[in-house]
Parts: sequence; C-alpha cells; structure tokens
Amino acid sequence: MLDENPDITNMVGHSLGGSVAYEAQKNYPDRNLNVSTYGAPVISLPGDPSGKNRYRHPGDLISILDRGANTQSNTSSSSWFNPHTFTGFSNNNVFRTNAVFDPGYSASS
Repeated sequence: MLDENPDITNMVGHSLGGSVAYEAQKNYPDRNLNVSTYGAPVISLPGDPSGKNRYRHPGDLISILDRGANTQSNTSSSSWFNPHTFTGFSNNNVFRTNAVFDPGYSASS
C-alpha cells in the first residue's frame, strides 16, 4: 500500500492497527511517517517521548502496558463498558488534521 501511494504521510491505527502502523513506520524509515495510535498493544514507561501520539482509555486491557501513552477518560457514554473502544478520543490533534487511516471512519462523524 505504501509503495503504491507515496503521498501517504500520516497513519492512524486502533488496537492491532496501531501495531501495523508502527511496523510500517519501522519498515519505511525514509518516509518519515507520522503515526498515531489508539489502544495499541505497546509496552512503554511513563514519560516515554515516543508516546506523544499514542492514546489509551483507563482500564483498556489491550494497551494497559503502554504507560507512556496519553490516557484520556472515555467521554462517550455509549462506550463506558468497553474501554478498548475507538470512540471518546475526539479532543486530540489527529481529528483536527483529518489524517484518517481507516477508510470506514469519517472525522466528521
């Protein structure tokens, strides 16, 4: 996909999609990809500078070891019982840049 689309500079991934985005960033270092993840299975320590564009909800068991991620309370009342949801992150920079990786998701919805 990246070989066929050289204009892609931003990748956004939720859960395993976040791991795929990080793997693409690692495999294409010359592309300088900007990667943002939500609830990704990443291991990091608090204060990790690479966590700037990583987000997780408290209680998310998939991203529980990503202590360097930005932890945001889930503001979506329909998702209180699912801390691994993609909703509730609408106040971060990714949505303001319209850098959307998943073609099934619209930043305006």
